[in-house]
Amino acid sequence: MNGAEPSADREDAFEKLTPVPPHRHIALHAEPDDVLVRAVHLLAPLAYGQRVLVRARPRSGRTTLLRGLAQAILAAPDAPGVIALLVDERPEEVTEWRRLVPEAEIAAAAADLEPADQVRHAELAVARARRRAEGGEDVVLLIDSLTRLGVAERDPAAIKPFFGAGRELEEEGSGSLTVIATVLSGTDDGDAAASAVETTESATVVLDADLAAAGVVPAIDVAATGVAREETLRDAEELEAVRALRESLRGMAPEEAARALAERVRASGSNSELLASL
Repeated sequence: MNGAEPSADREDAFEKLTPVPPHRHIALHAEPDDVLVRAVHLLAPLAYGQRVLVRARPRSGRTTLLRGLAQAILAAPDAPGVIALLVDERPEEVTEWRRLVPEAEIAAAAADLEPADQVRHAELAVARARRRAEGGEDVVLLIDSLTRLGVAERDPAAIKPFFGAGRELEEEGSGSLTVIATVLSGTDDGDAAASAVETTESATVVLDADLAAAGVVPAIDVAATGVAREETLRDAEELEAVRALRESLRGMAPEEAARALAERVRASGSNSELLASL
């Protein structure tokens, strides 16, 4: 059952367990030249139990980011389980996910399904992730996208339980559920989905389609990307270095800031090395 032997002892229901602020880092093993993933993790470090909202206009690189994060998470020692929930995606995109991230569990509510079937696939994926977390596993759920899920539900507010499931659980023997989800900003459906979960995220990543069109990597809005309670996720030295980095980028135009950040990332072998140099 959920990958383990059935037990007579039923774990506490997910909803009854105690959520606490994220505080355990999710290790990433990103390649040194993976500028996008390294930049995102630098500005908004991942932690178990977060709800990470990726605001992305079409063609701004959201799929590239999610796949890169999945690969970097799974490449690290003691990696958590990763589930990729793909809603209304083209069938060939599902194939690409399975080939490029074979270690991830793919929950495909593909575009060739009726909306009701897409919702059912999504509900099953989230239910499985919740059961695994209450059973003691750390699970990362990637959702692409909340916007399309809201369309399938015919109600943007219906996405709230999917995104809101992310949490770190306090009870001994429990795990965590981290949700990293995209919304397609700049559209009526996307803005409605963003409004439905606004203020419930614990980290935000904003991708900029204009930067992507200009060939800028990472195509990130540096000023708008960040994480809540950052002081609890970094030690004092690292926090000071990140603040110095942000200060050096403050006041720059979005393209200038993204290029300056990329230059620093490419000049270092890892984010730790980059921060130590500041």
